[in-house]
Amino acid sequence: MNTPLRIAVMLAWLPVVVGAAEDKPLWEVGVGVAALSFPAYRGSDQQHSFLMPVPYFVYHGDFLKADRHGIRGSLVDSDRVDLTLSLAASPPTDSDKVDIRDGMADLKPTAEFGPEINVTLWRSADRTRFLKLRAPLRAAFTLEASPRAIGWIFSPNLNVDIADPPALPGWNLGFVAGPIWATSKQHDYFYGVAPRYATSLRPAYQASGGYSGSQFLVSLSKRYAKTWVGAFARYDTLSGASFIDSPLVARKHSRPRASPSHGFSTNRRCACASMIDSPRRQPRPSSSLWRAYERVAMMFGLGMLALLCLAWLPFAMLLHPLLPERWARPLGRRVIMGAFRIYLHFLELFCACRFELAELDRLRGDGALVLVANHPSLLDVVMIVSRLPNAVCVMKATLMDKLLLGAAARLARYIPNNASIRLVLNARDELRKDSQLLIFPEGTRTTAFPIGPCTPGAGLIAHSAKVPVQTLLIDFDAPPYLGKAWPLFRRPSLPLHFRVRLGRRFEAPSDAKVFARQLEAYFCAELGSGEPCTAMAREAMS
Repeated sequence: MNTPLRIAVMLAWLPVVVGAAEDKPLWEVGVGVAALSFPAYRGSDQQHSFLMPVPYFVYHGDFLKADRHGIRGSLVDSDRVDLTLSLAASPPTDSDKVDIRDGMADLKPTAEFGPEINVTLWRSADRTRFLKLRAPLRAAFTLEASPRAIGWIFSPNLNVDIADPPALPGWNLGFVAGPIWATSKQHDYFYGVAPRYATSLRPAYQASGGYSGSQFLVSLSKRYAKTWVGAFARYDTLSGASFIDSPLVARKHSRPRASPSHGFSTNRRCACASMIDSPRRQPRPSSSLWRAYERVAMMFGLGMLALLCLAWLPFAMLLHPLLPERWARPLGRRVIMGAFRIYLHFLELFCACRFELAELDRLRGDGALVLVANHPSLLDVVMIVSRLPNAVCVMKATLMDKLLLGAAARLARYIPNNASIRLVLNARDELRKDSQLLIFPEGTRTTAFPIGPCTPGAGLIAHSAKVPVQTLLIDFDAPPYLGKAWPLFRRPSLPLHFRVRLGRRFEAPSDAKVFARQLEAYFCAELGSGEPCTAMAREAMS
């Protein structure tokens, strides 16, 4: 459950994809030096920082294998499934150096080992890109004179590796994400407070087993003839963990950091050096290094969103035909809200973004509303839905058939825009169930700022359901990242700043066409220079 050594292993073993036609050496070994900073344990608000050697060891034996996925023995190895033995460990924590644990017993170093099953869910024809499900189940023990068993850990995760990602030829991009579960014995070792250690500020606490939080990792690396370069970003959240009420949990979110490391490795064929740097080290925006960081941040950001979608995809596909609608609807919407919130927090931590969305929280208890907003960027839906647990979106019908989005959208009962009459009737039904319907009145992302011509769809829905229309005003850096004219893999100009404000609330309109002109005029006045920006808007203002 403690993570520092796993971080060191990741530093040494970031993805390096070797072509199938290239013979791999039997072994590679080396050592580097890294300056590391990470929490004393998951949930601690105190950091441990020190210099440490970073081992580099790769062994491609027939049974024993050691690489970036850990040390393991291969028991079953087929084309799609392999069963292995895996190993992990964590270093000790001196309780006297952690304020909240002062006076408690030290945390001993631990070792974990157990079986792991790996299933290749998808791979490209040339085997340079793949998606794997990994499911390790490990027993944990303390490393001391009389070792103690401290429970079990189950940490299934999805692993995506991509060689030669768009705009980054020669690089290798990796994503890992997944939840963690552990037994009560494991949780109690790190988060329990025995009565003899209880104080007025640290009450006694016995941890239960169950959910332990989730972890997300994004890595980027490139191997040259004699040089290896890599960077990683990792996000760790304890939100919803069964031990979240422990007095030893001081922080629900954490991110380990790594400073540059250098080392040399040797094998039967070559010698190479390694360097690891953190994208959080931000040089001046005018430098070429900053532009490189912007490109890396773009890939990390897009990759994290894809990874979150992929993580929920199999569950959404399975639950959609099984769960009744009254259970599927709130579950699907809350999962999307939580995933989008994690994604935005990831962008703030690692990608120099800032989002001001607190005003949206005031809408949670307001019941049925038609929410209309200007639409400068693809991030608009993510920002709004991340704060509203009962939001339902009107989305392009073609997106409902996409692999990444379709299953989750269908489970949440989002509404496709393929038939106008059916759209209005479905939206009315959702509003009668107290949902909050999000629709962009322009029908697409903005092409003529501050807003393009508005369609009467929002007015028709509000009139049919007899509910008010709440306007949302999205302020953004210009030009907006991922706007209509912004290519998906174009480098952003960081830092980015978005804000969503609550605008005027209109009563249910009686005439949808007239309301469309009024709505357009209102957005023009609030977002532009105060003057109507289209002929229809000028007519509405006259």
